[in-house]
Amino acid sequence: MPGSTGPSWTSLHRSRSCARQVASLPAAFDATYARAGDCTLRAVSTWSSTSRGPGVSASRTAPQLGDPGSVEVGERPRRREAAAVARVDHWIRSPEFFDAVLPTLGVRFALLVFAPIAVILLGRSGGRAGVPLNLWNAWDAPHYLEVARLGYDPAGDPARSVLFPLLPLLLRFGSVFMPGLIAGLLISVVATVAAAVGIYRLARLDGGSRRVARAAALAVSIFPTSFALTPPYAEPLFIALVVWSFLQARRANWVGAGILGMLAGLTRLPGIFVLPALLLELRGRTRSPRMLALLLIGLAPAIYLAINWWAYGDPYSSLVSSRESSPSRRCRRGWPSATSFPPCQRSAAIRSGRWSMSRHS
Repeated sequence: MPGSTGPSWTSLHRSRSCARQVASLPAAFDATYARAGDCTLRAVSTWSSTSRGPGVSASRTAPQLGDPGSVEVGERPRRREAAAVARVDHWIRSPEFFDAVLPTLGVRFALLVFAPIAVILLGRSGGRAGVPLNLWNAWDAPHYLEVARLGYDPAGDPARSVLFPLLPLLLRFGSVFMPGLIAGLLISVVATVAAAVGIYRLARLDGGSRRVARAAALAVSIFPTSFALTPPYAEPLFIALVVWSFLQARRANWVGAGILGMLAGLTRLPGIFVLPALLLELRGRTRSPRMLALLLIGLAPAIYLAINWWAYGDPYSSLVSSRESSPSRRCRRGWPSATSFPPCQRSAAIRSGRWSMSRHS
């Protein structure tokens, strides 16, 4: 208003419910924090000689730190820290923590501790040094660790081109702070816990009781092949990303669902099938431009093919490598490892007519 001594506001950062309390702010207000009722407002004011009025200096009109109308500079970060601590404390006391997180961590701990003990007692260590950790460095794990260390090296084993890039990227980042194998085990544990929490929330969101949600979360850790969620494999990360992409879709967070689905597609090949599954979630929903974010999932195979083209000069090199290194072709070509490769042994036994179930009874 003409002749007013109040500030002319250029921006006001707060919700609409707080805007009604602006009138309670001091008449002369400089850029600072202030309390208005139960709402913290941050106002940025533009001062001019006309808005202050003749003979009014900024030093006399602007509220000083410590005044009732202002908030100390360090108070806002402290409030945020206290709010974060309160949220964590509330989550730890919630049924979700006791029903999903603790059982999953308990099963992971049992596998990480008792499996190496069993291997040592049974004498199946195979001469490995440091059995408690190296027990999990088998099958796909060393290949993921090598891709994390060397990248998709054209001079290396071309069969490693079949490995999708997200897990090696996380291993590469984690190996900056700890050994790669430990980083892989930690990623698998965190991803398995995240998958269990996501399944628990999905069950509750679909109307399941706490008992049903608890059983669904526990099934993640105790189904027969769940041991594959312990080593640094892509499976735990893939399951967690798929589950949380569906959870975000149920909450109509299409951007989050699209991003998580794309990351799932960068973890394993079946990730591309998350797209048609999520499209089914659009049925009966109000159309929104944000739903187009689901198309981000289609970028995953394009990125993977681009990596193959950049590293090996052929976007489909992974298909060739997969076909050449398949167990059946390995057996037919008589690779050096074929004689000790169990599928080759069974295949030879079947061809010679010497195979019977009694051999394994």
